[in-house]
Amino acid sequence: MTTILQNAVVTKRVTATATDENYKYNVAYEVGDNGKVLNSVNINAVDKDGKYAGSMNYQNANKSVNAPDGIDGPSLMAMLDAVIEEVKATLTV
Repeated sequence: MTTILQNAVVTKRVTATATDENYKYNVAYEVGDNGKVLNSVNINAVDKDGKYAGSMNYQNANKSVNAPDGIDGPSLMAMLDAVIEEVKATLTV
C-alpha cells in the first residue's frame, strides 16, 4: 500500500494523577508540535473524602483556578504550576 499521508504535527494527550497532603489530582495534558509545545493542562481535584475541591486549567499561557469556598486555593495554584513546570521540562527544543 502506498502511503499518502505525511505527519505535519504530532500531538500527544496524556492522563496522570498526582497527590499532596490535602488533595488528589486527575491531570490531563496535551503536548503538540512534535513534543515542543505544551498546549493545555486540565486538572480536577478532590479532597481525601473524594469530594470535589476544584479545577485548574492552563491554555495558551493563561491559567485559571476554580474552587468552592473553604478550599485552599494557593495549594491548587501551586500544583498547577508544578505540573506545568514538570511537563515543560520534558519538552524537546
